Amino acid sequence: MAELSTRCRSTSRSSTASTRPPPPTSWPAPCCWAKTSTAWSISRHHAKACWTSVGNGLHHDMAVIGPGAVGSLVAARLCRAGVGVCLLDHRRDRAEHLAKTGITVDEGGSCWTAMPLVTCDPSLAARAAVIVVCVKAFDTGNVCHALMSHGSSSSIVLTLQNGLGNIEQLQPLKAKALVAGVTDMGSRMDTVGHVRCSGAGRCKLALASGDPQAVAQITRIFAKAGMACQEEADLQAMLWKKLIVNAAINPLTALFRITNGELLTHPEAAPLTRQIVSEAVTVANAIGIGFSDATLQQVVDSVCAGTALNRSSMLRDIECGRRTEIASITGAIIDAAEHAGIETPVNRQMRRAILEQSPS
Repeated sequence: MAELSTRCRSTSRSSTASTRPPPPTSWPAPCCWAKTSTAWSISRHHAKACWTSVGNGLHHDMAVIGPGAVGSLVAARLCRAGVGVCLLDHRRDRAEHLAKTGITVDEGGSCWTAMPLVTCDPSLAARAAVIVVCVKAFDTGNVCHALMSHGSSSSIVLTLQNGLGNIEQLQPLKAKALVAGVTDMGSRMDTVGHVRCSGAGRCKLALASGDPQAVAQITRIFAKAGMACQEEADLQAMLWKKLIVNAAINPLTALFRITNGELLTHPEAAPLTRQIVSEAVTVANAIGIGFSDATLQQVVDSVCAGTALNRSSMLRDIECGRRTEIASITGAIIDAAEHAGIETPVNRQMRRAILEQSPS
């Protein structure tokens, strides 16, 4: 395990040292959002089909926060289906670019472009009936504060994010309902505004708090856009299954610079996936979530095979010198293990190796 960290650090220096851009800034504090209304005036012209004026206000069904691969794909599909949607970005330059060019989706050999409204103004997102949060886990708190300053208590909030802790960070919104979701939509961002999708995928949703009809409402809206949803009764089991899959795939693909599919046969990485899964399943079982090593390893293998050509988000973050979600993925497993008095040496090594290669 010690050799893994040394070898990966060496690979990182040789492959990225000369081209690595500086880390981007995080989501600004709420006070900074108030000065970004210019992007809305630019965006409005390019997205009339997905936004309608009603009296002195605006009516829309959905707001998607975060123009990454998943957020862009969700916003584009909703817009193409005629659902009123806006896409919220904290970066004005990127928002203006997306407002002008739209989002192009490449799936199954065909390309199409949607023109959702793109804005930097969180007050517009706060008015949506459903708010879909798709930012990195370490940005969830800033998004929550931004929305709180504009009120979103009448909205349903759906989190489609990696890791644990997002639900807890969004609780202060006191939303009409808070829904957790996981998705196996294979998507990656080739360039800003260009998403490559390897399959329609599906979303699994579980109610965390609030209106019991919220999941059905989201399911109906997503169905219009060709995104199938399935309601899950066990919130924690759903989140932990996705957590373990991410913990087994993301750090290893990032450290060894391999695709998801290559992880299945890599002589060094493949055995480590089994150790990561075994440790994580032990922790899950200790806190009352009944998994088996064999079942979870089968899920990991299936995800790797189904997204064989994908480069994990953590791999792309490492390559671009960006902060990773290791704290909310592997770190969440380690934290739960500590509370349960369980050792997780392989997961600890994964966290250490990733942190050595990425900004904190």
